[in-house]
Amino acid sequence: MQLTVTNALCALALLSLSVTDAHMGRGFSMPTNDNMAANHLRRGLSRRAQPSNAQEMASANDAKVECEGGSNPAFSQLLKDYPKADKIASIMDGDDQGRKVWEDIKSQKIIPNDVHKKATTDKEHYEFSDEGYDADKDPDCWWSASTCTKPKHDRLQPDVSECPLPNSWGLSFDDGPNCSHNAFYDFLKEKELKATLFYIGGNILSTPLQAQRGFAEGHDICVHTWSHRYMTTLTDTQVFAELYYTMRIIKDTMGVTPRCWRPPYGDVDDRVRAIATALGLRTMLWSDDTDDWNITPDGKSPTSKINSNYQNIIDQAKNGSLDTHGVGVLTHELTDNTMNEFIKEYPKIEKAFKHVLPLSACLNATHPYPEDGVSYPGATAYIQGSRANGLPPMDNMPINPSSALNISALDQQTSAGGFSTAAAKASPDSGEETGKSKQGNKSTSSNAEKKDDNAAATLDVSVTLLAAFASVIAAIVVL
Repeated sequence: MQLTVTNALCALALLSLSVTDAHMGRGFSMPTNDNMAANHLRRGLSRRAQPSNAQEMASANDAKVECEGGSNPAFSQLLKDYPKADKIASIMDGDDQGRKVWEDIKSQKIIPNDVHKKATTDKEHYEFSDEGYDADKDPDCWWSASTCTKPKHDRLQPDVSECPLPNSWGLSFDDGPNCSHNAFYDFLKEKELKATLFYIGGNILSTPLQAQRGFAEGHDICVHTWSHRYMTTLTDTQVFAELYYTMRIIKDTMGVTPRCWRPPYGDVDDRVRAIATALGLRTMLWSDDTDDWNITPDGKSPTSKINSNYQNIIDQAKNGSLDTHGVGVLTHELTDNTMNEFIKEYPKIEKAFKHVLPLSACLNATHPYPEDGVSYPGATAYIQGSRANGLPPMDNMPINPSSALNISALDQQTSAGGFSTAAAKASPDSGEETGKSKQGNKSTSSNAEKKDDNAAATLDVSVTLLAAFASVIAAIVVL
């Protein structure tokens, strides 16, 4: 199954940056809100002509329709409440709620005083400089300098880098939502695959209906910052705003508060980790990198090189090096080419690995959001075919601007089934498996089955969302 839409139709623009580490990927800017509004006005599109909910958007098979962003009366309020989609976030004027959260975080004294903002070589923070930094001692646990994942300051949890389940592929995609991802999401649905999706806040602002599809179809949603910049080069307040506004737009559009995040390019240190921790976010990195963001024609690596990167990861499952653990793989929902590359490689992945599952299942994060109403299966239940319960219907997911976040400390997530240290350390599967199902090998351990089935029990949906949005539509009606 091949995607046929072009990157140009999505108005994607490659972020200009200098690659300084082999593990770093790039991001694309999705269409800005101003451009999308202008497109609506220029074409004089009526509300009926554009998808007005996630179900209608998921059914669109024309990239021009997908990348217009849809029509919903609540969109204009989102534009007022959030930073520009392609700009570094800062606390919005008049956002008393956000400013109070930031003041509360600072009062916790969790941000280390001896970890300083890193240098950047450009005004837009698409590059960093490690000149003069002692990477050998690495006092800041700066991943970009040393690939450090175990914080050196108190009250911070180690980063999650891999799926602890043996011979398993931890499935995740960065940089979404891509405005023309329907064919790709259709493929994931056809293969009954769920993934951990690291969404960029500005992309959600530009294409909220596409973001809603990801959540409604049972993928777990995490933060990938607001504007995809090198986080260690930003001020404390900017780091907070990049995370906070992405969390809030996920809550506004999907009704849940995320508990996990992935730093763009892997760029994180203990200062940034501390701010994320105070927001209740677990830092998720990766153990293996496909480097797919650099695939031609958008990047510089030929397809054969990206194929080879995939094969090197697949070979680990074949040579026995994954008998005690799995991998967390960095792949991207970035362009048609990156999505097509996964589609092409998946038959080999499925054949080589016992399990392909999202990070939430890898870590037994049965409640990846603090809100009641939605539950996810643990590893064993997922392998046996269970999927998330309590998800909202795609044709009725109204947007609720200015929702209050449900922020909880990371040390409270163990009992809640979130992305906690205890969950990451626990072996999510007994290893006693026989036979193959469409989702993977079925466990013969009845105790493990009962434990995960109970953890994934259906909860009543308690998320109610309000619709309130009109400026773009009003302008269209005038036409």
